[in-house]
Amino acid sequence: MKPGIATNSSFLRFRTDADPAGSSPAHRHWKARYASPDGSWAPFDLDIDFDRGTCVLQRASGSDYRPLVCDLVRTFLGVETSNPPRVRDRVNTLALPFEIVGLKMSRSLGGLTPADGPGHYRSSPAGDWMVLQVFVPGRSESFLLGINDRQGCGELVPTGKDDGAPVIKTLARVFN
Repeated sequence: MKPGIATNSSFLRFRTDADPAGSSPAHRHWKARYASPDGSWAPFDLDIDFDRGTCVLQRASGSDYRPLVCDLVRTFLGVETSNPPRVRDRVNTLALPFEIVGLKMSRSLGGLTPADGPGHYRSSPAGDWMVLQVFVPGRSESFLLGINDRQGCGELVPTGKDDGAPVIKTLARVFN
C-alpha cells in the first residue's frame, strides 16, 4: 500500500488537524496533508463555511502536488498516470459550493451489504464523519468530502463515473 493511499482505490485519503483558532460553529478550518507515494507531503488548508455553503482549498507555496493529482486521476478515472493534467488558470485558493450530506455519519470500508460499496457513508449507526457533497462551480458534477476529526483524516470520494474529469480539472487548478 502506498503512503497516503487508502487500501481501497475508490477514495483518496489525507490527514487532517483541526485548527481550533480558525474554527467556530459556522466555520471550520483544518491543516491537511497528503502523503505521496515517494514519502513527500503535500500540505493544504481546508475551510468549511457553513453559512456561505463554501468549501475553500488553499495550496501551500512551494509544495509539489503532482503525486496528489496523479492519485486523483487514478481514484476518479481509474487511469494510472505519472503526468498530471496541466491547467492554465492555476489559483492559490479555490472556493467550491457544497451541500451537507450528513453529520455524525458512519463509514464502511468494505461494504456491509452487497448494496454498500466501499466508502459508503450511512447515518445509522451514528459515527464521526461529516460528509459534504462538493460541486464543480456552476455545474452539476461533484465529489464527496468526508472529514473525521476523531481519526484525523479526510477523504475525497467520486460520486459518479462522468464526474471525474470535471472534478479533476477543477481540483488541479489549486493542486498544480
